[in-house]
Amino acid sequence: MISIRKAKKSDIPAIAHIMMAEYSKEPYNEAWTIHSALKKINIYFEDHIILVAKEKDVIFGFIIYDTFFWHDGTQGWIDELVVSKKH
Repeated sequence: MISIRKAKKSDIPAIAHIMMAEYSKEPYNEAWTIHSALKKINIYFEDHIILVAKEKDVIFGFIIYDTFFWHDGTQGWIDELVVSKKH
């Protein structure tokens, strides 16, 4: 069964590995290292909302978003949405 929950600090390495693996593929071809991915996810962890998708206790995707006030009310902005191609 697939579940979605708020990320814990202990999830950061798994999130970073997914980010590094998936962003290295087409069309992005980005050269994230584990160090740079961990740094980026830790920055997000401080002031964004991170949710992880899990199946059988394995994280296979994540979403990073934030909410903010705009003239017409609260808005949301998705910064990252990544699902492992293996899943």
